Order: sequence, then structure tokens, then C-alpha cells
Amino acid sequence: MNPGYLLIFSDVEIPKGIKSTDIEYLSKYSVKVIYSEGNKFNHEFEAPITARYIRVQRLADRLPITFRTIEILGSAQPSTTPIPNIKSWPVVISKNKKASQSTTDGQQTAAMALDDDENTTACTHWEPTPWWQVDLGYRQEITGLDIKQVWEDRLNPNYLIIFSDSPIPQKFRAFDLEYLSNFAVKVISAKGSQHSHSFDTPIIARYVRIQRTSGRLPITFKSISVIGDPKESNSPIPKKLNWPDILSTGKTATQSSDMSTNQKAAVALDNNNETFSETEWELSPWWEVDLGKRFSIHNLDISPAWEDRLDPKTWVIFSNEKMPSTKLDISAMQLEKSAVKVYEINSKTKNLDFIDKPINARYVRIQRLGGFLPLSFREVKVVGTPLVEKEPKPQKESWAVLMKRGIPFKNLGINRNGLDRANLAPQIIGTYDNNKLAIAWRNHADKSHVKVSTFQKTSTGFKHLTSTKLPESLDLLGGFTSDGTNYYCLTTIDEDMHATPGSSYRPNLMSLVKIDGNGKKIWAKDLTKDNSYGSPYLYSPMIAGTADIHYGDGKIGIICASNSSEIDPKHNQRHQGSFRLSVNADDGSVAAKVMGYAYHHSFDHRVEFDGENFVFINLCDAGFLAGPGLEITKTIISEDRHTGGAVGWYPYARNGTNFNNYMSINLGGVRAGSEGYVLLFCTQKNPTNTDDRQPRNLAMVHVVKDFEKEENNCCLEDTKHIKVGKNLVNTKEKNPNASDDVSINIENFGKVI
Repeated sequence: MNPGYLLIFSDVEIPKGIKSTDIEYLSKYSVKVIYSEGNKFNHEFEAPITARYIRVQRLADRLPITFRTIEILGSAQPSTTPIPNIKSWPVVISKNKKASQSTTDGQQTAAMALDDDENTTACTHWEPTPWWQVDLGYRQEITGLDIKQVWEDRLNPNYLIIFSDSPIPQKFRAFDLEYLSNFAVKVISAKGSQHSHSFDTPIIARYVRIQRTSGRLPITFKSISVIGDPKESNSPIPKKLNWPDILSTGKTATQSSDMSTNQKAAVALDNNNETFSETEWELSPWWEVDLGKRFSIHNLDISPAWEDRLDPKTWVIFSNEKMPSTKLDISAMQLEKSAVKVYEINSKTKNLDFIDKPINARYVRIQRLGGFLPLSFREVKVVGTPLVEKEPKPQKESWAVLMKRGIPFKNLGINRNGLDRANLAPQIIGTYDNNKLAIAWRNHADKSHVKVSTFQKTSTGFKHLTSTKLPESLDLLGGFTSDGTNYYCLTTIDEDMHATPGSSYRPNLMSLVKIDGNGKKIWAKDLTKDNSYGSPYLYSPMIAGTADIHYGDGKIGIICASNSSEIDPKHNQRHQGSFRLSVNADDGSVAAKVMGYAYHHSFDHRVEFDGENFVFINLCDAGFLAGPGLEITKTIISEDRHTGGAVGWYPYARNGTNFNNYMSINLGGVRAGSEGYVLLFCTQKNPTNTDDRQPRNLAMVHVVKDFEKEENNCCLEDTKHIKVGKNLVNTKEKNPNASDDVSINIENFGKVI
């Protein structure tokens, strides 16, 4: 009888289903309860116990109990003492009632836990947080619960007992006691090893659910006994919120793109954690579900396939109207002009609860801001209830109004063509002349075409004048400049650098447009349709780098990233470079024809007018010669002549071979002064490391005014050395404040000179 047993004395028959070992609980219904050690078999009572029924009940273990004899000694005459006023024994009220469970393994149905046959078992599948539930048929007083499992550890580490007056939805799972208490009569959290429960104050409910809080093992029960008063309770029904349900199951889901036919948006709603939806590798991907009508949304449970793909920041947008398919990676303030509500999440704050103030909406979108990665979800569960009251929709701007006004900014990340430090195309460029501010900006609500907005300076700020679509605009904004009255804007096509084969001049790849102060076109020039501007064979301009333009002395200086004419089969893409040219501002005709950089990649570009000529800066890395660094060249406006040829002068270089791709330099800008040019940039402190996460130095060098007259700007014979002309930068010989020598070699690459 180890580890011990109970002697229970009662005036009425003890129900068979009463298996509790809680002495305090049993004492409410019995005349007397005595605990005994397992090795004690004789008991004498100083005061006689008056009772009719005696039960011997072992405390634990699954072994049978066997008795040769049991002798009860006492008076042979019936007792005439008054029967004590003791509560009637509760009974098992769950026997043969309607049971259900989260899933069923084979023929092991939920009802088998209630059939009084411990040779049959209820069993779920292997699944996250399984549950078992019984419907008692009507509200009853519940005083206890006894659970017998096949495997004693299957409720570990913890489980919940949820008591409810209304049906608990089949797919509903939540584990926060405070949250559950909004809907349930009572919620009890128990350790997995606790199998017997008694309640001092009866719990009045109709439904009882047992739900494990974690783990994927099945739950298996030999028997479950809900103990209580068999009569229907007439106590007042407490006021509780309706149980929320998963609203998104089976609804229509869409996403910005599909990685494959097996990873469409709907896969995130299939209640299967082994599958996941996934977009393509793209900037700012999104996923969306249409609930079919407005619901009261209580919470959002997101299970990403890779959690860091919600970083650094992701919007969750709730809307009553269908949202545009464009990427809504704009400010929350701007979104909430049309959206019901916008929340910010990331990998650490991915689940949202709104139980205190549910959100009434039909559409839910998850929109990452920037980052060139797929968006992947195992499951997305929108949980809520039908709208009880016909609440009027909040007055919001139509999404069409936002689209018409335009979206001026999109977060950028890694370029889709794999050039991971090159996607720096400007999106907003401003110029200020004669108390008038003009801004050119990419409108992501209109296939990324460019708009120009103008503002007049006033005593209190700026007054908006015009916003017009740039005539003959292409996809990407390359540059924007002003002559004080009119504006010039460069745009290029957004073209996949893997796609177009062959070598030819093609129209509509790069457009330069002149407009007046009201946005009216004066002229527009296609710079690449033929050899008029001396353009190289041009493919996917600005996909692997930036462009820049500047007005000066009746000319427009232009520098732009480009890609070579043929696809390299070894890399399955084109090689990158850049070119510069100038055009006449009055009619857009060519001034200095294109000069291309043939010997290195060139990612970031700047152009400055120094009062006489155009000065160009480009950011270089691997190539046939030269190597990583910053290159400076000049176009003589009076002669419409480029200096420097295919290779310019290097005021800064860093460690690496000719084939050292992706050097970690960032170009700031160039400004002209009376004695020359100030060049601002940053680069890593460790000149031999190309990891962007390394510490940085902010650097500034002064380049002399007539640098183009210096000789030996690059040594073609020895690619391990880049020789800089004696007076290219201010040196110690000329200026004691300079930091280093004039010659850069393999031993001191990376130092600022």
C-alpha cells in the first residue's frame, strides 16, 4: 500500500468516480478521513466512528491492491446517533458527454476518455499545444477534476484548465491568463505533474478544456473525470466577452511576389507550421490577408520562417479598404491618413494584442521597410470576433488619394542584381534659388516615375506652389539642377542587368528634361537612342550605381553609372562602369561627348561646377588597373573637352588588388574653393578589410585646383602602385598640416594623404 493510503468513512455511498486524494476536499463529504502509512494495517479509534461506508484508497502508483481479509470491528446494532449535516458526494458529471480534441490519432477519439474503460484512450496527433475538451450539456457546479494519462509526462511542463459558459473555438489557442479571463469563467494554470484538482468554491461552467501550453507531443488520456453536482445550475451567468476565433483561416491572401508556386501567400494560413509562404528576394516585400468583411480584431500572431526578416522595422497596416499593390514603406503618419491603424513590429515584438481596444478592419498587411530579403511566414493568425454593433467606419482618405498625391520615398537595401553596396540611387533631390525651393522625387505610387514640387519662401516658412509629373520621365531619378529660373532633371530606366542581350543603342534608357518654373516642358532629350551624345552601349543605368548632374556656365555636366554591353558568362551579368558628358542648356544639344571609364567599376558619383569647369568624382573598385579608391577628373567647359581619359587622378586609394570588389569606401561630396577642391568621404580604419561592419574613419582631403595638369596620375605598368602627382593634394612638403606623403604604395594604402 506504499506510499500510503486513505480510510474514508461516509454515511452515503461514495461515487465510483471520486478518486481524489485531497483530504481537505474529501472531508467536506465524508464523516471522517484518515491518512495511514503504507506499512500500517491495524487501526484502533479511541472515539468510535459512526458511518455506513468505508473506502480504502491508495494515494499513488498504478499497481493493483489485493486483500486476503479486511475486518471491521464495532457494534452490531445500527447507530441511533443523528446523521451529521454533510454535503452530498459530488458525482462524475462528464461520463458519456460530448468530447472533442484538437486532432485525433486514428480511432482514439476524445470520447474514449469518458467511457469508463481504461483500456481505451483518447489521443491527439503530434502538434503544437494540443487540447481536449468536454461539453457538459448545461451549466453545472464543478468541484473537482481527475486526469489519468497513458504517459504521465504528456502535460509537461504546464497546462491550462479553461472553464467556459460558451463554446471555445476549435482553433483558438492562447495562454495568457489575463487575456483568457476576458472570455472564460475561470482559468487555472497547473504543473504537468498535477493530475487531481479540487475546488473549495465550485466553478459553474458548461465547457471544460485541458490545453498544454507548449511542446509538440500528443496528449493521451485513459480517463478524465469532471466531478460536481449533476443538477443544472440556475446561478446568474457572468458577463463575458464572446470568444475570439481565428478569422484568417481560409481567407484570401496575397503578397508582393511568390518565391515559388508552393510558397504563395495562402500557405501562411494553412495551419501547418511545416510549410511557409515566401516572397522573392526584393526590397520592402509585403504580405496581406482580406478577411472578407470588417471584424473586431483582438490580436495578431505572426510566426516567421526566419525572424530576422522582420528587422529592422516592419509595418502592420489595418485597413477597411483594399490597399494598393505598391509597396507602402512610408511613414506611419502618412499611412494613417488612409489606414485604420498602423503598428511597428520587429523580430522581438512580432505579436500584437488589442483586447483592451480591438481594431475594426477588413484588411491586414505586413510590410517590411527596406531590406533586400524575402518575407517568409509559417503562420499568420488574425484573431477576433464578428462586429457586434454596426459601428460606422472611421472617416479616412481613400487610398486612391494617397496614390494620386504620390509616395515620395521608398526604403532601399541590397540591389536585386547582387551588387550589395551599389543601390544608392537618389530618391529626393532639392535645389534652392531666388527664394524658391524645388524638389524632384521618385513617386513610388506611379510606377516610380518622377514628380517635381516647388515651394516659395515666405516669412513663416514655405508655401507650396506646384506638383507636376516630370514630362517624359523614366523610372529612376538620376539628378536635378537649376539655372536659377528653369530646372533640369535626369531619369533612367529600371532595367534588369541580366536581361537584354547583345550590343546596340536603344531609346528610352536615359532622359534629360528641361522644364520651366511651372513644370512645363521646354525640351526633352533621349541620350542613348543613337550616337548623338557619344553614349556607350548602355544597359541598366544606375542599377549598379548613382548619377549626378550640375548646371554651370550654360552647360549641364552629367556623370552616371552604366553596365557593359555584353553579359559575362562567368558571372552571368554585365560588368559595371560609368561615363561623363556635358550638354548645352539652351537646347539640350551635345557639348562634350561621352567619355567612358573603361578600366574599373564605378559605383557612386558627384559633379561640381567650380565657376569655370565641371569636376567629377567617382567611387572605384576592381578593374583592369588602378583599383579601390576615389578618382577625380575634369571637363573643360570652354573647350568642351574631358581630361583624364579612361583613368583619372587618385586623391585617395586603399588596400586591395585590381580584383578587390566591394571596397568599403563611402563618398560624401566635393566642393570647390578658391584654391582647389575639398573632398569628403569615409573609409574603414582597417585598410585590408572589406566588411562594412568595421569601424570607420571620416576623411577630408584638399585637391589642388589644376590637378589635371599633374603627370603620372596612374602607373599602367605596375598595378600594385598608384602614383599621385606631386601637387595633387596638399602635402607635408607644401603644407605642414598635411598628414602624409604624396606617393601611395602597397604598404600604406588606406591612409589619408
